Amino acid sequence: MYIEPETAAKDWYLKELEQIFCERGDFTLSKQSRINGIAACMQKWYRSLPQYTVVTDHYSSESISIVKVLRSLLKRAEINPRELIFDRIPDGMETDDYEQAIVGVKNAVSEMNGKLDELLTQINIQIKKEFHVEKDTNLKACLIEWYERQSQASKQYILSTGISKFMSYLDQLATNDEEEIVRKLSRIVTDMYVEDWNDTSIVQFQEELHQIRIEIENIQDASAATDSKSRFILQDAEGNEVMKYFDAEITDSTSIYLQNMIEEALDDFGDTLEMNQKVAVLVQAIRKLL
Repeated sequence: MYIEPETAAKDWYLKELEQIFCERGDFTLSKQSRINGIAACMQKWYRSLPQYTVVTDHYSSESISIVKVLRSLLKRAEINPRELIFDRIPDGMETDDYEQAIVGVKNAVSEMNGKLDELLTQINIQIKKEFHVEKDTNLKACLIEWYERQSQASKQYILSTGISKFMSYLDQLATNDEEEIVRKLSRIVTDMYVEDWNDTSIVQFQEELHQIRIEIENIQDASAATDSKSRFILQDAEGNEVMKYFDAEITDSTSIYLQNMIEEALDDFGDTLEMNQKVAVLVQAIRKLL
């Protein structure tokens, strides 16, 4: 049977796109439904990507043009499948050769699929650099070693939210999974999940991590709590104690407002809750906060 060369090339092109984007090559009921199905798979793949992957411009010079084309087209609610596949993708790479187009798409998709892992590796290296260890050093080991060298005051004083969360995490660090550690520290330091980062977030992370480390290392032990510090001890059912120092004075308007809200909430319950129940609720809230 005679097959026109252009038709054969298009059929090969569609098969390649199916292998890249579709879990099953089942869009063969008709030529039109096949094209629509491939376009649907491409959109499904795009929507599964983390935000960082679809906003960063840190791609190779060979792939950045087709990456931008895919992002521009696939984020739309409605697309023209035939135009997307046969016109816009090849045009984005300035070619009318389907083989060249497939090579470009494969490279772009491969880079986009691996972009988050690349970022996690970069963060991992940055953390180790900040704590002055080689990049092949075990991350958990270097963090715990640094934590143990810090003053007792840095572990017992309630400091800023970021520092307190950072020290609390290191105090309870048990996993050797470096990706899990990187994800958790990224969340603590920047208050954002790493998937939601953009190209400026890594700089923000570096600066804030450095500031946290310096502040903690500059905290010196005091012989006793000063007049401006108060102390409390929490003890769980197993007898484990947690002792913390904190600033006793409440002077700013926001803190006073929060205190009033808490007191009003307790008053609203009146005798509905016993005194010990109210205290238990407050203690549990403090535990969660710390």
